[in-house]
Amino acid sequence: MNKPTYLSLLVAATLSSAAIAQEQAGYVIQTESGFDIMPGFDVKLKHDDNIANTNADEESSTIAVYSPTIAARLLDGVNEYNLQAGVSKGQYFSSSIDNYLDVYAGADAKWEFTDSHRVFVEASFAEGHDERGTGVFDANGATQLEPTEHRTLGINGYFEFGARTTPARIRLGGGYTQKDYQNLEAVTQFREFNKANASAAFYYDTGAFTSLVAQVTRDDIRYDKIDPVGGNRDNIDTRYLVGMDWQATALTSGEFRIGYQKKSFDSAGREDFSGISWQAAVNWQPLSYSTVTFETGRKARDPDLRGDVIKESAHGLGWEHNWSEDLETNLVAGYVRSDYQGYDQQDKYWRYEAKASYRISYLWKLEGGVEISDRTSTDDRFEFDKTVFYVGVGINL
Repeated sequence: MNKPTYLSLLVAATLSSAAIAQEQAGYVIQTESGFDIMPGFDVKLKHDDNIANTNADEESSTIAVYSPTIAARLLDGVNEYNLQAGVSKGQYFSSSIDNYLDVYAGADAKWEFTDSHRVFVEASFAEGHDERGTGVFDANGATQLEPTEHRTLGINGYFEFGARTTPARIRLGGGYTQKDYQNLEAVTQFREFNKANASAAFYYDTGAFTSLVAQVTRDDIRYDKIDPVGGNRDNIDTRYLVGMDWQATALTSGEFRIGYQKKSFDSAGREDFSGISWQAAVNWQPLSYSTVTFETGRKARDPDLRGDVIKESAHGLGWEHNWSEDLETNLVAGYVRSDYQGYDQQDKYWRYEAKASYRISYLWKLEGGVEISDRTSTDDRFEFDKTVFYVGVGINL
């Protein structure tokens, strides 16, 4: 994987273009150009008892992860501009083949030309990895030579018409995503794809802090090469959804969508999918320092390996609580059920995380936690469980 020279170039270009003010507001570096610069750095020490995600002969390792980041923001009246970049380097003490270097860079902009015309655009670039035994090498971590490395490019945006003082608004969106793998080409070359998406949504505000929504999304997914085993995977994914967004009180907010999804394959050898799809998220803040979050969803997606479609239902519950100005805890529980269409398999995946962070000074914080994962399957080869403990220190942004 290439060295992240573009991150250092971004930092140098940003700092050299503006004189940094002597005063710092909080953890934000204010510049004369108007950009607020927010640097960050995090170091974690982990212990993973199943680094290859296998169901037998598990390998364990201690891992050091270094994650510097930088973000910049410019507010220009009602317009807003954001830049983000970061690196995550993982070093495995007992398995050097699992070492990785991930890179991310992104930017977004919001323009409000008039009371009735708004535009939002975002772009991102990422060089990432999948742990052994996951993704396109699901259940093959013991024989996988190294983690898969991939590069993803994306650009998305929308145009919105309708004054905020009127009840009705229309939003038209579109975007493009491209994913390429950088190694293990014998398998990964058949999973490289590009996706063009388009969407249209109609919002109607009822006046009671609630917006009714009707939307249509269409993804045109094209794979670079035809899999000689599974055949052509090209398909069009369309969803028709209705629902609402609400801010019932200062303590409760959320969104809900439900509707119909259809995936149509170009190949007659693959079975099309049609069925109910939904997504919902609710935030409840019973106290100013405590927030409970619930998320649920159901959709069909392309599988990494076998089958035509994975029908996936996911549910998650989280609780964030600030015990004091310095001490914060987070509890998360998640469940995903995956039913394979075109292959006789069903997976159930549970994940739990408990984390605490403590601010030790104006800039620095300590954190520690545990992540527990457990996957069961009708095919024993795909079952595994793992536990990850970690402690870390970082700039408290």
